[in-house]
This record gives sequence, C-alpha cells and structure tokens, in this order.
Amino acid sequence: MAKQRHAAQFDSSPGRVFVLTGDGELEEGSNWEAAMAAAHFELSNLIVIVDRNRLQLADFTHNIMDLDPLDEKFRAFGF
Repeated sequence: MAKQRHAAQFDSSPGRVFVLTGDGELEEGSNWEAAMAAAHFELSNLIVIVDRNRLQLADFTHNIMDLDPLDEKFRAFGF
C-alpha cells in the first residue's frame, strides 16, 4: 500500500490512503516499520485509524504489553 501512496504522491494525486488497524495489532513490529516509512517518505495523505478497544486475542492489551502512551508514540513517528 505504501508503494501505491508513494506513487500517487509523485503523480500529485489528491487521493488518500486509509489504514485501519487495531491496538492489539500494533504490538507487531511491522506496523512501526510502516509508520517509520510513512514518516520518511512524508506520506501526507495517509490516514491511520486505530481501533483502540484495548483487546487482543488472549487478553487486554495492558496485561500483555501496554501501548500507552500510544498518541505520543505516533507523534514520535511523525504523525
């Protein structure tokens, strides 16, 4: 998806790319690698929506790995 957005940016496309993710999924490193790439390539039309339900497969997210302060983490990645 980043390639599509990156290509659209070079084409001056007014479109936006939306990503829907969950807070449990954000415990995966690949999500943060994607966030770093989005900041690096200055993907200004990328919209990330986080379903912050504080749940994942086996338990509450804070019992497995607390994500707080999530907003500060996204800001640190340039969002």
